[in-house]
Amino acid sequence: MLNDKYLSSGAKEVLIKSVAQALPTYVMGVFNYLQGIVNISCR
Repeated sequence: MLNDKYLSSGAKEVLIKSVAQALPTYVMGVFNYLQGIVNISCR
């Protein structure tokens, strides 16, 4: 995926850092979504 002919080393670093920074937010969103489904189904 991160082929040398497509991205420079600096671009790869920025891409990896931005994805790593966004992961916790994504996981929290998925957790809140699943928690809401459980709360609705337990009513």
